[in-house]
Amino acid sequence: MSEVVDLNELCRAVTTEARVPLGENAPEFGLHIDISLPMALPLPEAALASAVRALSAWALAGGAARIAGLAVWRGGPEDRGGGNSLVLEGARLPSDPSTDPLCAAAAGVPEAVTALEAEPAVLHAPDTGGIERLTLTLPLAIPAERAAGNFGSAFEGRRLLILRPPVFTPARMDRSLGHIGFQADFAAGAGEARVRIATAAREGEFYDFVAISRLLAGDRLGSIVAGLRAGPGGAAMRIILIGGEPSDLAAHDIDAVIPRQQNWRRLFLVLFDLLRRPRATRGGAWAQPGMEEVPALIGKHILIAEDVAMNRALLQAMLAPTGATFAVASDGAEAVASMTERAADLVLMDIQMPVMDGLEATRRIRAAFPHAHVIALTANAREADRATYLALGMDGYLAKPIRVDDLYGALRDALG
Repeated sequence: MSEVVDLNELCRAVTTEARVPLGENAPEFGLHIDISLPMALPLPEAALASAVRALSAWALAGGAARIAGLAVWRGGPEDRGGGNSLVLEGARLPSDPSTDPLCAAAAGVPEAVTALEAEPAVLHAPDTGGIERLTLTLPLAIPAERAAGNFGSAFEGRRLLILRPPVFTPARMDRSLGHIGFQADFAAGAGEARVRIATAAREGEFYDFVAISRLLAGDRLGSIVAGLRAGPGGAAMRIILIGGEPSDLAAHDIDAVIPRQQNWRRLFLVLFDLLRRPRATRGGAWAQPGMEEVPALIGKHILIAEDVAMNRALLQAMLAPTGATFAVASDGAEAVASMTERAADLVLMDIQMPVMDGLEATRRIRAAFPHAHVIALTANAREADRATYLALGMDGYLAKPIRVDDLYGALRDALG
């Protein structure tokens, strides 16, 4: 029997579970869900969880020296079913070739293959980057629409350099990132990164973002960042540290830190937020962005009442990593009707909407659902307007354009 499965939550849960026995010795672990996939898919959840658990355990086998990862892809022409298949991919540095390549950690794969009517797991020999991959292909009918992480044209023409070996299949990663317009390149070390940046600059091209793996940087993070800043376009480049700590943000000239255990969609949310802010320079007039922390809202339901389609899409993208479910409404009347169908724990309420504005919709929602939280979304930031929203019983307000860290702070205050 199939249930509607949230891919992000499922993968995060089972990969975290697989890491627990390893404790501090767990290797760095990458998690990527294809940008073109809807986050919720009708799948047999128990069998899928078994397959994900087996592949993540396989990827983690061997200890802290491994760079490992798990990806969920929309299948391509090379996979059975093409764009209608789902591909699970585990990746790691290769183990001792004298041992069984599947190892005991992947014992659940055969049962999962049978339950999902999938192709048997295929072990791919290490590529030129030394990465060994295990894939499992599921012949499924996947909806054609893009996932909630659609950022419109915000990233069109943007260049991203990732200082981390390309753990996942490069062609699949390129195809996934292409859905949001990114041109992404990988560099296995700081020297290779500087060469790529200099080569692009000679051709009149510059990297907008550099994402650095904390594991790769080690105790050389300061010198790596200084070298990048001194190179072509370095002063304007946004540098993000993946898998870092708050102390890294204070100690180095970087723009944002993403904690461990966040998937790649989290990176894009941070990049999107940075695009809307001036580049912060140490000692300059602009404050450095803080460390992004995603509130855990699993089990919560959020209603987005907003008449502009792009704004709805951006809010959904920002909410996707929290684990909350959400509904959307394009005017106040739809918002009231949506609450009647399924009461939300929190409503993000635009004020200026057709048919019924946000103020009237809030009055009606408050009368019927007194315990629901309502946060105003508004371009009006005057004190008198704020007082009006609070007098109506709203729990807070967010000024447009909405920054992801402000949104997360409001969600924590209301639902935390």
